[in-house]
Amino acid sequence: MEAIALSRLGRIYNKVLKLRFRAKECFKRCIQLVSTLSPRTFYSEEWYQDCTTTLEMYQQEVLMADEVLKQDKYAKIKEELNYELGELEKYKEKDKEDCLLFVYKTHPPKNSKHRITPADVKEAKEGKKSFKKLFQTAVTHYHPDRVDESQHGIQWKVLCEEITKVLTERYERMKLKWNEIKLQGTKTYPLSFIFF
Repeated sequence: MEAIALSRLGRIYNKVLKLRFRAKECFKRCIQLVSTLSPRTFYSEEWYQDCTTTLEMYQQEVLMADEVLKQDKYAKIKEELNYELGELEKYKEKDKEDCLLFVYKTHPPKNSKHRITPADVKEAKEGKKSFKKLFQTAVTHYHPDRVDESQHGIQWKVLCEEITKVLTERYERMKLKWNEIKLQGTKTYPLSFIFF
């Protein structure tokens, strides 16, 4: 009964009094009480659905506000990195080998163990290695979730995000081309011979 009362009270705070912080407190307390009544479930109850839907709406609003702040911050940093991003954009349209080597030559990963060498690219060209694996590895080396912002700075994180976008786009193009070849029934070509 207390959970139902808190749900109704939260609804009044939300819709009538427009005191969202109070409504949020009531809804949270309601959810806590419901979770203590496990294994009994209240998913089909209207008051519970209203409570969870409103809390989710609040969470989405907070996430959207955070995302807007993050995008504003990133936009300023992208302006500072304009030259580097322009060069990256140029190499995005070149051969997959050139793109990969350019990224590692001009923006080597901060972790010294994360390397793709020209020899690796040459082996992929010869069919001894797979470009698919090289691009997957490169994406893991530059993925922004693996970048320690406090250690390497926000600029490096933004640059890694943009590098990851380029590498992922190239990988997806390569995958589409490979799938086209597979559909045509020419499965005898190694991945390294796909040109796009």
